[in-house]
Amino acid sequence: MRPEEKLHRAIWGALDEIAQEKLATPDDEWVLVSSRSSEQKRAVQALAKAGVIKIVNNKLRSPFSAIRALQEMQGIEAEIIGYYIDTVEPRYTEALDFYYDNIGKRNEGVSKDDVAKVTSQLKEWQGSKPKPALPAQTLKPTESIPEKKIEKLTIVEKAPNAHSFKVLVNYDYQTPLPFDSTKNRGGLLLKLAERKGPIMYAEHKQPFDHLNSADSQLLTKTGCVRTKILTSEAGYIEPTIEIEMITEKQFKQRSGKAPKNA
Repeated sequence: MRPEEKLHRAIWGALDEIAQEKLATPDDEWVLVSSRSSEQKRAVQALAKAGVIKIVNNKLRSPFSAIRALQEMQGIEAEIIGYYIDTVEPRYTEALDFYYDNIGKRNEGVSKDDVAKVTSQLKEWQGSKPKPALPAQTLKPTESIPEKKIEKLTIVEKAPNAHSFKVLVNYDYQTPLPFDSTKNRGGLLLKLAERKGPIMYAEHKQPFDHLNSADSQLLTKTGCVRTKILTSEAGYIEPTIEIEMITEKQFKQRSGKAPKNA
Protein backbone atom coordinates (compact mmCIF):
# COMPACT_ATOMS: atom_id res chain seq x y z
CA MET A 1 0.00 0.00 0.00
CA ARG A 2 1.34 3.42 -0.94
CA PRO A 3 2.29 5.84 1.89
CA GLU A 4 -0.34 8.35 0.76
CA GLU A 5 -3.07 5.71 0.84
CA LYS A 6 -1.98 4.62 4.35
CA LEU A 7 -2.30 8.21 5.55
CA HIS A 8 -5.72 8.72 3.98
CA ARG A 9 -7.05 5.48 5.44
CA ALA A 10 -5.77 6.58 8.86
CA ILE A 11 -7.44 9.97 8.39
CA TRP A 12 -10.72 8.28 7.52
CA GLY A 13 -10.34 6.10 10.62
CA ALA A 14 -9.85 9.22 12.75
CA LEU A 15 -12.87 10.96 11.20
CA ASP A 16 -14.99 7.86 11.75
CA GLU A 17 -13.91 7.68 15.40
CA ILE A 18 -14.59 11.40 15.92
CA ALA A 19 -18.06 11.09 14.40
CA GLN A 20 -18.93 8.24 16.78
CA GLU A 21 -17.39 9.96 19.80
CA LYS A 22 -19.35 13.15 19.07
CA LEU A 23 -22.56 11.15 19.38
CA ALA A 24 -21.46 9.53 22.65
CA THR A 25 -19.75 12.52 24.32
CA PRO A 26 -21.79 15.06 26.34
CA ASP A 27 -22.04 18.48 24.70
CA ASP A 28 -20.05 20.14 27.50
CA GLU A 29 -17.02 17.87 27.09
CA TRP A 30 -14.23 17.76 24.53
CA VAL A 31 -14.15 14.80 22.15
CA LEU A 32 -11.29 12.39 22.84
CA VAL A 33 -9.69 10.70 19.82
CA SER A 34 -7.07 7.99 20.32
CA SER A 35 -3.52 8.28 18.98
CA ARG A 36 -1.66 5.24 20.25
CA SER A 37 0.06 4.58 16.92
CA SER A 38 2.20 6.84 14.76
CA GLU A 39 -0.38 6.51 11.95
CA GLN A 40 -3.16 7.79 14.23
CA LYS A 41 -1.01 10.70 15.44
CA ARG A 42 -0.21 11.73 11.85
CA ALA A 43 -3.87 11.49 10.88
CA VAL A 44 -5.03 13.76 13.74
CA GLN A 45 -2.22 16.23 13.05
CA ALA A 46 -3.13 16.30 9.34
CA LEU A 47 -6.77 17.04 10.19
CA ALA A 48 -5.71 19.86 12.52
CA LYS A 49 -3.42 21.29 9.84
CA ALA A 50 -6.32 21.16 7.37
CA GLY A 51 -8.58 23.13 9.71
CA VAL A 52 -10.98 20.21 10.14
CA ILE A 53 -10.46 19.95 13.91
CA LYS A 54 -8.84 21.96 16.68
CA ILE A 55 -6.59 20.12 19.15
CA VAL A 56 -7.47 21.43 22.61
CA ASN A 57 -5.10 19.33 24.71
CA ASN A 58 -3.06 16.14 24.76
CA LYS A 59 -3.96 13.05 26.77
CA LEU A 60 -0.81 11.63 28.31
CA ARG A 61 -0.14 8.15 29.59
CA SER A 62 -0.30 7.99 33.42
CA PRO A 63 0.70 11.64 34.01
CA PHE A 64 1.12 11.14 37.77
CA SER A 65 2.87 7.77 37.80
CA ALA A 66 6.33 7.23 39.29
CA ILE A 67 7.59 6.26 35.83
CA ARG A 68 6.36 9.56 34.42
CA ALA A 69 8.11 11.50 37.16
CA LEU A 70 11.35 9.65 36.46
CA GLN A 71 10.99 10.33 32.73
CA GLU A 72 10.51 14.04 33.35
CA MET A 73 13.68 14.11 35.48
CA GLN A 74 15.54 12.51 32.59
CA GLY A 75 14.06 14.95 30.07
CA ILE A 76 11.94 12.28 28.36
CA GLU A 77 8.61 13.55 27.04
CA ALA A 78 5.46 11.75 28.17
CA GLU A 79 3.75 9.54 25.62
CA ILE A 80 0.67 11.04 23.98
CA ILE A 81 -2.10 8.44 23.76
CA GLY A 82 -4.91 10.70 22.63
CA TYR A 83 -6.06 14.21 21.79
CA TYR A 84 -8.96 16.20 23.17
CA ILE A 85 -10.37 17.95 20.11
CA ASP A 86 -13.16 20.17 18.89
CA THR A 87 -14.51 20.01 15.33
CA VAL A 88 -14.48 23.05 13.04
CA GLU A 89 -17.61 23.52 10.97
CA PRO A 90 -18.41 23.44 8.13
CA ARG A 91 -15.08 21.92 7.15
CA TYR A 92 -15.43 18.95 9.48
CA THR A 93 -18.71 17.84 7.87
CA GLU A 94 -17.24 18.48 4.41
CA ALA A 95 -14.18 16.34 5.21
CA LEU A 96 -16.28 13.58 6.78
CA ASP A 97 -18.47 13.30 3.67
CA PHE A 98 -15.53 13.57 1.26
CA TYR A 99 -13.45 10.88 2.97
CA TYR A 100 -16.44 8.58 3.30
CA ASP A 101 -17.19 8.84 -0.44
CA ASN A 102 -13.58 8.41 -1.55
CA ILE A 103 -12.05 6.17 1.15
CA GLY A 104 -14.53 4.94 3.75
CA LYS A 105 -17.11 3.14 1.63
CA ARG A 106 -14.57 1.42 -0.60
CA ASN A 107 -13.70 -2.05 0.56
CA GLU A 108 -11.40 -2.74 -2.36
CA GLY A 109 -8.06 -1.04 -2.94
CA VAL A 110 -8.09 2.64 -3.78
CA SER A 111 -6.72 3.50 -7.21
CA LYS A 112 -3.72 5.74 -7.77
CA ASP A 113 -6.00 8.41 -9.30
CA ASP A 114 -8.27 8.29 -6.25
CA VAL A 115 -5.31 8.73 -3.92
CA ALA A 116 -4.13 11.70 -6.00
CA LYS A 117 -7.61 13.24 -5.80
CA VAL A 118 -7.83 12.92 -2.04
CA THR A 119 -4.26 14.16 -1.58
CA SER A 120 -5.01 17.20 -3.72
CA GLN A 121 -8.11 18.02 -1.66
CA LEU A 122 -6.24 17.60 1.64
CA LYS A 123 -3.49 19.96 0.46
CA GLU A 124 -6.13 22.47 -0.64
CA TRP A 125 -7.67 22.43 2.84
CA GLN A 126 -4.27 22.73 4.46
CA GLY A 127 -3.47 25.76 2.33
CA SER A 128 -6.62 27.70 3.18
CA LYS A 129 -8.57 28.75 6.25
CA PRO A 130 -11.99 27.17 6.84
CA LYS A 131 -14.94 29.29 5.78
CA PRO A 132 -17.11 30.39 8.68
CA ALA A 133 -20.31 28.45 9.12
CA LEU A 134 -22.22 31.74 9.28
CA PRO A 135 -20.62 34.81 7.62
CA ALA A 136 -20.43 37.74 10.00
CA GLN A 137 -22.61 39.92 7.77
CA THR A 138 -25.52 37.48 7.96
CA LEU A 139 -25.62 37.25 11.74
CA LYS A 140 -28.80 38.57 13.29
CA PRO A 141 -28.93 40.40 16.63
CA THR A 142 -30.92 37.53 18.13
CA GLU A 143 -28.37 34.88 17.16
CA SER A 144 -26.12 33.62 19.93
CA ILE A 145 -22.36 34.03 20.19
CA PRO A 146 -20.35 30.78 20.03
CA GLU A 147 -20.03 29.24 23.47
CA LYS A 148 -16.70 29.63 25.28
CA LYS A 149 -15.29 26.57 27.01
CA ILE A 150 -12.43 26.34 29.47
CA GLU A 151 -9.27 25.37 27.58
CA LYS A 152 -6.54 26.22 30.08
CA LEU A 153 -6.05 27.12 33.75
CA THR A 154 -3.01 29.07 34.94
CA ILE A 155 -2.26 28.83 38.65
CA VAL A 156 -0.23 31.65 40.21
CA GLU A 157 2.14 30.23 42.81
CA LYS A 158 1.08 31.31 46.29
CA ALA A 159 3.44 33.23 48.55
CA PRO A 160 5.15 31.37 51.43
CA ASN A 161 2.88 31.03 54.49
CA ALA A 162 -0.06 32.40 52.46
CA HIS A 163 -3.31 30.53 51.86
CA SER A 164 -4.81 32.45 48.95
CA PHE A 165 -3.70 32.20 45.34
CA LYS A 166 -4.94 33.26 41.92
CA VAL A 167 -6.33 31.18 39.05
CA LEU A 168 -6.55 32.47 35.48
CA VAL A 169 -8.94 31.03 32.91
CA ASN A 170 -8.04 30.92 29.20
CA TYR A 171 -5.20 33.46 29.34
CA ASP A 172 -7.38 36.14 30.97
CA TYR A 173 -4.72 37.81 33.10
CA GLN A 174 -6.96 40.77 33.89
CA THR A 175 -9.55 38.71 35.79
CA PRO A 176 -7.75 36.47 38.31
CA LEU A 177 -10.02 34.30 40.43
CA PRO A 178 -9.23 33.90 44.16
CA PHE A 179 -8.87 30.42 45.63
CA ASP A 180 -7.91 29.24 49.12
CA SER A 181 -5.34 26.45 49.41
CA THR A 182 -6.85 25.36 52.76
CA LYS A 183 -10.20 24.63 51.09
CA ASN A 184 -10.66 21.36 49.26
CA ARG A 185 -11.30 22.98 45.86
CA GLY A 186 -8.25 25.23 45.99
CA GLY A 187 -6.15 22.44 47.43
CA LEU A 188 -7.05 20.13 44.55
CA LEU A 189 -6.19 22.77 41.94
CA LEU A 190 -2.79 23.33 43.55
CA LYS A 191 -2.04 19.61 43.58
CA LEU A 192 -2.94 19.36 39.90
CA ALA A 193 -0.65 22.26 39.05
CA GLU A 194 2.26 21.04 41.18
CA ARG A 195 2.02 17.48 39.78
CA LYS A 196 4.00 16.00 42.68
CA GLY A 197 2.24 12.66 42.75
CA PRO A 198 -0.94 10.71 42.05
CA ILE A 199 -4.23 12.23 43.23
CA MET A 200 -6.80 9.71 44.44
CA TYR A 201 -10.35 10.35 43.25
CA ALA A 202 -11.86 8.79 46.41
CA GLU A 203 -10.09 11.40 48.56
CA HIS A 204 -11.18 14.39 46.45
CA LYS A 205 -14.64 13.47 45.19
CA GLN A 206 -16.38 16.63 46.46
CA PRO A 207 -13.98 19.20 44.92
CA PHE A 208 -13.71 17.04 41.78
CA ASP A 209 -17.48 17.17 41.30
CA HIS A 210 -17.71 20.88 42.11
CA LEU A 211 -14.94 21.97 39.73
CA ASN A 212 -16.74 20.08 36.96
CA SER A 213 -20.13 21.54 37.89
CA ALA A 214 -22.00 24.58 36.59
CA ASP A 215 -21.64 26.19 40.05
CA SER A 216 -17.86 26.47 39.89
CA GLN A 217 -16.58 30.06 39.91
CA LEU A 218 -14.41 29.03 36.96
CA LEU A 219 -17.70 29.29 35.02
CA THR A 220 -19.89 31.71 36.97
CA LYS A 221 -17.23 34.47 37.02
CA THR A 222 -15.88 34.02 33.49
CA GLY A 223 -18.90 33.40 31.27
CA CYS A 224 -17.55 30.02 30.16
CA VAL A 225 -19.99 27.20 29.55
CA ARG A 226 -19.86 24.04 31.61
CA THR A 227 -16.68 22.16 30.79
CA LYS A 228 -15.49 18.86 32.23
CA ILE A 229 -11.98 19.91 33.21
CA LEU A 230 -11.22 16.80 35.28
CA THR A 231 -11.67 13.11 34.67
CA SER A 232 -11.12 9.98 36.76
CA GLU A 233 -9.23 7.00 35.36
CA ALA A 234 -8.29 3.89 37.35
CA GLY A 235 -9.11 5.73 40.57
CA TYR A 236 -6.86 8.73 39.86
CA ILE A 237 -7.78 12.29 38.88
CA GLU A 238 -6.41 13.65 35.61
CA PRO A 239 -7.03 17.04 33.96
CA THR A 240 -8.63 17.14 30.51
CA ILE A 241 -7.26 20.63 29.92
CA GLU A 242 -3.84 22.23 30.29
CA ILE A 243 -3.01 23.36 33.83
CA GLU A 244 0.09 25.54 34.21
CA MET A 245 1.75 27.04 37.28
CA ILE A 246 3.58 30.37 37.09
CA THR A 247 5.24 32.67 39.61
CA GLU A 248 3.83 35.96 40.85
CA LYS A 249 6.50 37.76 38.85
CA GLN A 250 5.47 35.98 35.66
CA PHE A 251 1.84 36.87 36.36
CA LYS A 252 2.66 40.55 36.71
CA GLN A 253 4.75 40.50 33.54
CA ARG A 254 2.02 38.80 31.54
CA SER A 255 -0.73 41.01 32.91
CA GLY A 256 1.25 44.15 32.08
CA LYS A 257 2.05 45.06 35.66
CA ALA A 258 5.67 45.82 36.43
CA PRO A 259 7.01 43.54 39.20
CA LYS A 260 8.62 45.09 42.24
CA ASN A 261 12.43 45.17 42.28
CA ALA A 262 12.48 44.26 38.59
